[in-house]
Order: sequence, then C-alpha cells, then structure tokens
Amino acid sequence: MSDSKLNLEPILSMLGTIPSGLEEQQQTAIGEFVNLLNHIESAQDSVSLYIATVGITKAASDIHSAKLTESLTSAIKERVRSRSFIQTFWRSFSSSPLGIVLFGMVSFGVLALAVLYLFVSALFYLPQGLGITLPTGLPLTALDLILIALCGASGSVASIMTRAGSIDGIGIDDKNKLFITGFFKPIIGMLFGLFVATLFKSGIVVIAILPGNEMFALLSLAFVAGFSERMVQDLVQKVEDKVAGAEVATPKPPAPQGAPT
Repeated sequence: MSDSKLNLEPILSMLGTIPSGLEEQQQTAIGEFVNLLNHIESAQDSVSLYIATVGITKAASDIHSAKLTESLTSAIKERVRSRSFIQTFWRSFSSSPLGIVLFGMVSFGVLALAVLYLFVSALFYLPQGLGITLPTGLPLTALDLILIALCGASGSVASIMTRAGSIDGIGIDDKNKLFITGFFKPIIGMLFGLFVATLFKSGIVVIAILPGNEMFALLSLAFVAGFSERMVQDLVQKVEDKVAGAEVATPKPPAPQGAPT
C-alpha cells in the first residue's frame, strides 16, 4: 500500500467555482459526492476521486444527469467499501509481528498450491503425452511424498501458532525478516518431514511400528519434524555419529601376499 496521501485540493477548489442558483436536484447530486469525499480520502482511492470530479462537473452543468450521477455515486460507494476492507485487513496484518509472519505463511500457501497443481499435472499427464513410463516399485510413491511434505509444513505452522505470544513480543522493526520467517518456515518443515521419513524408511533410524501402520507413522513423524527443529537436529547428530563410527569400524582390506607389512 502506498503511503502517499490523496490530494483533495483540486476537487475542493472546483467546488468553490460552482455557481449558485442550481436546481435542487443538482445540489442534491453534488452534495452526495461531497459527502463521499471523506470516505474517498480514508480509502486513498484516486479512481473514486476522479469519478467524483467527473460526477460533480456533470451534475453542475446538466440538470438531466440524475441517472448518471446516481450510477457514479454507487460505483464510488462500492469501490470505497472494498478498498476499506482491504486496507483494514492489511493494516491488521502489517501492524503486528504475528500478522506479518502469518502473511508470509499465506503467501507460501498460495505459491505451494500453484506448484503442487503444476507438479501433479506434470506427473500424471506429461509422461502419458510423451510416452514415458514412470518407475514402479519405489519405497514411496509421489503421493506419499506429497502427504509427508504437507505434514511437515503443517507441523511448522502449528509450531508458529503455539508460539504466537512470543512472536508478538519481538517487535516489528524488521518486517522483511518476519515475512521471510513465515514464508520459509513451512518450506523448512517440508524438508525436515521428508528427511525424517527417509531416515526411517531407509532403516538408518529404527523404531517399532505396528504392521500396516507404516504410512501413519511416517506422516506423524513428518509432522513432529516440522514442529520440533530440535528433534531433527538431534537426529542429524545421531546419523552423523553413526556414519562416522561406521567409517572408523570399516576394516582395511588384507595386504597382498608377499607385500611388506
């Protein structure tokens, strides 16, 4: 939203030049436009201001312009109403740190839906059109990966909402940082969810899962991974230690016979 103020001086000056002695119908029409000026200024709508200027000019010069001026005032009221709602909605978001973070999350959600639509369309329709055969027998299907990623993103959103009070208390000095936090937090949750799911699916980390409940377990783990960054950091450390220990424990190949030891 622009911070520049709407200039009402030209239309106020024009009102001062309108001759007296107009018909009552003309005066009523001009009065309706004048009453709307405060709303136009609050909405900062230059288009409505232009419409009001045209309407006042027409009402002052043509006594038979009642229908036109009525339609113009209705158009102004509709525009001012919609812009006032948008501005109120935007101010409520931009006036608090949590609102800016939520706006970043909503922006990510819109972008994610568009990308998901393109991905699903390409996955199901593009291979058929090109005659490509997708590999089968994979441990996780494309739908499984999408669900796991969504659960990871949902966990990150839940994490932000449970810390809403602390976010509102951090100040609003750096709006860009708050927006980026809200935008990228679900992305990080998606990546963490996919990472944890692949860890358990590969067997690097093993937990007891009831038979037939593997997918539910993976979705739950993905949500927890998006919710708790500390858990993922601990898992990364455990995997790193496990890989480092495996490298140390790997025996050296035997030396060829006759070679010096």
